[in-house]
Amino acid sequence: MKAELILVHHPEVEPRWHGVCYGHMDARLSPAGEGKIPRLADELAAFAPAAIFSSAASRAATVAKALSERTGIPVRLEPRLAERGYGSWEGQTWAQIQASDRDAMRQLFDDPEHFAPPGGETLFAVRDRMHEWLQSLPSAEVIVAITHGGPIGALLGSLQGKSPADWPSLVPAMGERVRVKLD
Repeated sequence: MKAELILVHHPEVEPRWHGVCYGHMDARLSPAGEGKIPRLADELAAFAPAAIFSSAASRAATVAKALSERTGIPVRLEPRLAERGYGSWEGQTWAQIQASDRDAMRQLFDDPEHFAPPGGETLFAVRDRMHEWLQSLPSAEVIVAITHGGPIGALLGSLQGKSPADWPSLVPAMGERVRVKLD
């Protein structure tokens, strides 16, 4: 029986990505973010995970690899743990996106079922793939997943029955974790 899921938001990315919509882009960790990996991996290893899952993005997979080295548990790269796909918005600053389409940012949360950036995915698509992943998990005492803010917020918010507008408030800070009890 699954007992606990520990969702980890990857550490900080390089400063050049601050204020940029990077979604599926492989934004690398900053030196400060890389510096947090040993402590974070040690803390996660103390939970004695039975399984380790990670997004394939280097900002998450680097943490998962360090945890794997400490525990001997192999990392399972999981595409459903990827950050939200923002399509043609990726690589632009959020200010540029806002300037080109004033309603775009509002629509992200006001119409989570239908609105997707051009070539991107809806918020509900992120929610649905996270729930699909959750249902596929093996029975285990503790499962650790290193992922991104968007998927964490979507999963937690939907599990708690919160409005999509409230989901961002549930995202742990970069390099932090949240524990979820599973049935």
